[in-house]
Amino acid sequence: MSTRTLRLDAVVDADAAQVLARRGADGAWAEARFALDSLPRIEPLLRGRPVTDVPRIVERLCGICPAAHHLAGVRALESLTGLDVSSATARARRRLLHHATVAQEHARHLTHVSGPEARAVHAAATRLVAAASGDRHFPVCAVPGGSTGPLDAARVAGLRGPVADALDAAAALLRGAASAEQGDGLPPFAGHDLALVDEDGRLDLLGTRLRGRDAEGRLVVADVAPSAWPALVSEERPGASAPRTFLTYLGTPGDGRVGGAYRVGPLAQLRVAALSTPRAERARRAWLAARPGAAAGGATTARAVVLLHALEVAAALLEDPALTSADDMTAPPVVPPAAGGTGVGWVDGARGLLVHLYVADADGRLADARITTPTAQNERWLGELLSALLRAGVGSGLEAAVRAADPCLPCSSAPVGGMHLTVAEEA
Repeated sequence: MSTRTLRLDAVVDADAAQVLARRGADGAWAEARFALDSLPRIEPLLRGRPVTDVPRIVERLCGICPAAHHLAGVRALESLTGLDVSSATARARRRLLHHATVAQEHARHLTHVSGPEARAVHAAATRLVAAASGDRHFPVCAVPGGSTGPLDAARVAGLRGPVADALDAAAALLRGAASAEQGDGLPPFAGHDLALVDEDGRLDLLGTRLRGRDAEGRLVVADVAPSAWPALVSEERPGASAPRTFLTYLGTPGDGRVGGAYRVGPLAQLRVAALSTPRAERARRAWLAARPGAAAGGATTARAVVLLHALEVAAALLEDPALTSADDMTAPPVVPPAAGGTGVGWVDGARGLLVHLYVADADGRLADARITTPTAQNERWLGELLSALLRAGVGSGLEAAVRAADPCLPCSSAPVGGMHLTVAEEA
């Protein structure tokens, strides 16, 4: 019997929020980056594992974004083995879990706007997550080709009132967000925005197509399928904690060139496509009108708009009969993948796009895996924000920059003024 030892060489420290910066020949700040060296790549946990073990492993890949990894991992496995989700019940439960976790995460980040409303939204979203996840922090909801079952009708009925109240609280948060973010001083982004859309081209946080726009709003990625991902995005530093992803066909950014630089998350989501829910879409249009083109700022309001959208989707799902009726809950068996086959699964979460890519070998194991997190994709953008603010002498804006890019670290949800950022000079 053979054994394997997997070392986790890094520990995420809530107090280790550090900006690393270097000076130019003139002694002025030239470039800065956010220290992500404490975040290990988690692909080694998957490589060499039987494909059938993947759902159980990805449930626990991340304690901060467990539902996103759970759903992205199962979707990647379905892509790898050719499984379709034909059950309306399974689709509804997955959507409820995902949108509830997005609402929960955004509410946690908006306590500085209005604590009572943010806590009310968070409480309602937490109840939704509990119902959809099977009352587990690490959810058991999706299985390849389906889900673990319908929800209890009485429990769903008991959620409708709290969610209706949460929608009103979310609207209040939205009204307060614009004033809360005044003077954030964030510079504009010259790169591209990526987000998921549905078959009709509307923003869909659990979408099947990827769309991208440039800083002027022009379409640069035209609703591509997951299978296009391996050729679409490359890593400048493969395997690194900060791999510097870029759109391959637009070239590596550098030397003052935008190249294929891009970002993900609420700012990108609202600029990429219209929303399917009426209240949030009206708010998105107002947000865009106040920030034409690639205008700076607006991250707090963007988060509040996406929160409202996620709650509107959840409220509609609670009225969907499929959520509580087992129309076809017999998940098909997992078919062994072809050797060399590639599967891609993605979700668009509170922090933005998360992608799982799996490659199978001839023995039904994962020969390779690549997980592209929102934190990794936004690292370049965050570095640009920090560099611009330091060069302009706006050190007080560093915290706003970190909140906008929202790396998957505890410091991101710290109270305003409590992030305890430190700036360390690099040689």
